[in-house]
Parts: sequence; C-alpha cells; structure tokens
Amino acid sequence: MVGKLEIKIKTLTPLWTGGVDTTMDRIHETGLLGSLRWWYEAIVRGLGGYACDPTEHKCSFDADKYRKSKALDERQRLREAGLCAACQVLGATGWRRRFRVEVRPLAGEIDFTEGMFPSGRVHYDRRRNYRVGGWLLRGGYFGNLELRFTGEERVLLCEILPTLLFIEQWGALGPKTSIGYGVIEIAEIKIGEQVYERKQGDLRIQLNELVSRKCQESRTGKWWWSRKSSPESIYQGVLPAITNMFFGKVRFGATDSDWWRNFSEIQWLQFGNIAEDEAHWTGEESQKPQGPYEISRILPVARMAHWIRRHHVFPLSPIIRTRLRYGGSDVASICKGNGESDWCKFVFGTVEGYGPICGYCGTRVREDRRVRNQWWCSSGRASLASDEIVFEGKRVQSKVRVSWAYRTNDNRWEFRLWGWLPEHTQSDNHQQQRGEFLHKLKQSIGFPSQLQAFTVCWFAKQKNEKPDDFLTALLGECRGQESYRDAESTGN
Repeated sequence: MVGKLEIKIKTLTPLWTGGVDTTMDRIHETGLLGSLRWWYEAIVRGLGGYACDPTEHKCSFDADKYRKSKALDERQRLREAGLCAACQVLGATGWRRRFRVEVRPLAGEIDFTEGMFPSGRVHYDRRRNYRVGGWLLRGGYFGNLELRFTGEERVLLCEILPTLLFIEQWGALGPKTSIGYGVIEIAEIKIGEQVYERKQGDLRIQLNELVSRKCQESRTGKWWWSRKSSPESIYQGVLPAITNMFFGKVRFGATDSDWWRNFSEIQWLQFGNIAEDEAHWTGEESQKPQGPYEISRILPVARMAHWIRRHHVFPLSPIIRTRLRYGGSDVASICKGNGESDWCKFVFGTVEGYGPICGYCGTRVREDRRVRNQWWCSSGRASLASDEIVFEGKRVQSKVRVSWAYRTNDNRWEFRLWGWLPEHTQSDNHQQQRGEFLHKLKQSIGFPSQLQAFTVCWFAKQKNEKPDDFLTALLGECRGQESYRDAESTGN
C-alpha cells in the first residue's frame, strides 16, 4: 500500500548537507539520506538485525536467488537474495530505495558565513613557520523545512518515522554532526490527511494507536511504538549500534546575554590572534616562533552574535571538544601523549588513517603469529578478525559528537553529546578502557565554568544490563537534576 508521510522540521542547530564544491547552495537530499541510513543501520544492529558496512561491503541484489527462494517472508527472501535489513529499505546495487523523498525549505535561509574557530593549538608549518589549528565552520541552513516521503506505508511508518524521531530525541541529521550541525525538532507530522502537531503533546502518544498495530512485524517499529524489543543476538562488532552508543544532554543557565563572549576562543577571534602565553605549541621547542600567532580566515564574532540573536544558537562544539581532548577535563587526563595518543586519535578522529589499527581501541596491530588470518592487539590482548580492523588510509571517524548550544523553550540553553564505542566482550582490557572513558566523559560534559550547568542527562548501557532494558530506557526522556544510568559502579 502506497503511503505519504510529511514531516515539518525546525533546525535547532544549523543543517549542513554540502554540495559539489564543499559549499551549500541548497538542501541536498543525498546528505540527509546518508545520515538517515547511518542511524537506521545503528538501530538495526542494536535491535539484533544485520546491517552491512557500506564503506567496506555493499549489498547487491541477486534477482535469480530471489526468484528461487522458498521463504514465505518477503524480508527473508530479500536477505537470501543478498540484501541486509538496511539495504532492503534504503537501496543497494540492483535494488531501489523503498521510498522517494522531497525536501522543501519553508521559512529559513542559508548562511554562507565561513571562518576559522581556533582551538588554541599552534602547529609547525614549513611555509610560514606556524599554523593556528581549529575548525573551519560554515553557517548552513537555519529555519524550517519539510520532508515529503512517498512509498510503502509500512516502510514509512515502521522504519523511517521512528528513525527520524530517534534522531530528534538524541542525535542529529545530516553531515558534520561531529562538530554540532543537524540538531532538529519535529514540529508536525502528516500521515495521509491526518495532521499531528507537537504543540498538542507527545507525538509518540498521539501516533501510537494508529501506528503500533501496523508495525508488529518490524523490529524498529515494534521497539519504538510498542516499547518491545528482544534482540536475537547482541551486536559485538566495531560498527555503530545503539547498544554500544552513549547519549548525553546538558542544560545550563546563562549569567547574561554576553555569556558566550567569556570563552578565550571568542577573545582570540576578537583580537585576531592568540597570545604566546595562551597558545599551546605542538612542535619542537627549538622551532617555536615568537607570538602572538595570527588566525587565518577568522570566523566573524559579529556573525556569531547574529546567530545568537536571530537563531538562538552558538557554536559551542569546538570549545567542548578541545577541552575534552586536550585539557581541562577528566577525559583529557586519560588522553595521554598530549591528546595525540592512539586511543585519543581513535576516539576523537583523524583526517588520515594511521592503520592498521584495532577497531576497539585504536592501537596499531600486527598479524597474529599464532592464528592465521587474524590480527593481534597488544593493548586489548586479543586476536581480531579482519572486519575488526581499520586499515591504513581509511579516515578514522570521531566517536564523540557534540552539538552547538541551542536555546530551549524555557529560555535556558542546551547542548547534546552522543557517540559510540565498540565493545569487545571477550577482552577485559578493552572493556576496562571503554568503561573508564565513558565514566570520565560523563563526569566532564558539563564542566566549563561559564556554562552554569544545572541539568545533566546521561545514558549508556551498563555492563551487565540486558539490551532490552537499555533499549526501553532510551525511549524515555531526561528527568530530574541528574538522569544518570551510572556507568561508574558497573564498569561501563
């Protein structure tokens, strides 16, 4: 049965979808679909299904195997024909996506501002003696938009809609989520001719009676609408799965309207340089030039003031990420090697791969001399298969995503933090390292003194917790002053 699903979205932080020349001339559907696939794959794995890694092994539909299959269930026939659960919905070689999507901008605008947001780190550069490190930030799309889906009704209601609602609650949509883009709020959902508005109450409650009965044969739909999940197996690989993910939100009050100007990064941007005694030189001491150090392609402070005044958003992500990795937090205390240890590169990402490395901790691996076609991780004391290894040349994704700060309805501010750390259940060393990091991260997410944090919400699966219990807990909201699922006492 062909169905229609229309979703009106408000951006809480700017939406970025990129373009052919790294700029953003419009909202590109491909950027949103890539993000939707990433989240759907993580949900499928967490619920016990199989989703391929499209960067390593793409599914391919075999029409002959499909015709010869004796399976009564359509999804099983497609699986036997070479399609994983995610590719059945989102498409693969020889198999079209099960829906069409149209993006329609409403009241909004694309901000073409771009500039460097400094980290405070200064690197040696052969051409000009030094280079000020940081993030190149761009404005992106601010405002409202509508996503119009057309396709099989069961797919739209049981697979796509729950995924978007989960993204709204905990994650972000589109590219550049590691530096804060893509946090959204769903304002309205239209199914057929029936309209459901957020201002009328919780969308899940409004939709539950209509949708839940239609989704009992869907892992994703049954989990989201009926709060029932019973994974047949627990995912233990190195890819993202919601059962190996963590989610946090920090709400804070602002002391005044200029609270954001108190960060040293903003003061550096105002002056256009970083004083020598405030900079962190990363090169050899003998190569260190005299400061101050000029910042190239400055992100205009006046433009950030405009974002706060007009869109109620501030690019807090680079500040939090710098402090988490390089100093001023409990996380930095375990990031040995000046924040450039193998572990920290693995967690916070690198532009270029430095593999082959362990997919659980980032340690360089070698061929296992005792087990053929296996790799040995000295840190985890574990023998690993090839699909647990990140090979040389492949960019290492950041496992920690931090949003920009956005103003909530009660005139306070919030930012969210989320990500994943693969869990190797057979390695005590890997489990201990993972548990220590998550504990430190939980302690650190509200630490900058300028934020006046008053509510911290944190979710991560506890070591001995049943996946069903964690998956159900994720459907709830943050409550109380500290909604911790305490990782400290459980080792996770």
